[in-house]
This record gives sequence, structure tokens and C-alpha cells, in this order.
Amino acid sequence: MQDLGPCVLWEGYVRPDGYGQKGRCFLAHRVAYQEARGPIPQGLTIDHLCSVKLCVNVDHLEAVTLQENIRRAHLRDGKKVCPHGPNTPRYTSKKGWPADCIRCFSDYNRRRPPLTQEVRERNNRRVRERYHRLKREALGA
Repeated sequence: MQDLGPCVLWEGYVRPDGYGQKGRCFLAHRVAYQEARGPIPQGLTIDHLCSVKLCVNVDHLEAVTLQENIRRAHLRDGKKVCPHGPNTPRYTSKKGWPADCIRCFSDYNRRRPPLTQEVRERNNRRVRERYHRLKREALGA
């Protein structure tokens, strides 16, 4: 990785997701980029080359497509890049699927051994127990 020099960290409000915010609704790194280089081209997003969400050093910011930004983030985090390419439709599940794209998920399901009757019954029992617990809590009983 190239030496980018020191980061310039945002000292204002920090959102819960770790990005700096300027004013009511502007991301600090986007404002810094626009002030230094002009408007962000349509369809592009700003990538932190240094991977520091609070960095507003314009030398560390680059306008790229969302797919390229995701691909770079995966490479920086050591995650496997999808073999079907960054344009493959994605699942947006918060349960942590073993694959990001629909094709990878389908491949995984084809290779996965089928659930046994015992596992299926245990899963159903857990779902029923959770449903009844939540129902009791909602009713205040």
C-alpha cells in the first residue's frame, strides 16, 4: 500500500456509524472532497484510501463507484472478493449469511447437507418458544 501521509481527523460531531458529520446532514469527508475538488460526479461515492472514517485529508479521498468501494473494503479487511463480480445482486440479511451475492448463496445451499428431522424440529421449537416469550412480554404477563 502506498504511503498517503498523515490523516487529518474530523474534530466535530461523530455519527454512530463512525463518520464525521458537518451540519445537520452532511458527511464531513464528502464536504472536504467537494471543497477541494468540486462536486462529486454522479453515481460515484467517496472512498477513504486510508480506511479511517474520520479522515478528511483530501489526498486520502477518491471518488469511485460503490462496487469499487465495496471491493476495496473487502480487500482491506481481508475478506474474500466475490468470484461473480461486484455487480451481482446482493442479499441484505443481518443474520450473517455465508455469502454476499445471490449466486454464492445459491451455490452454498446446493452444497450444504439437508437438515435432519431432529434439527428441523429443534429449530421450530426455538421459533415457537421465542414467539410465545415475545408475546408474553408484549402483553406484560
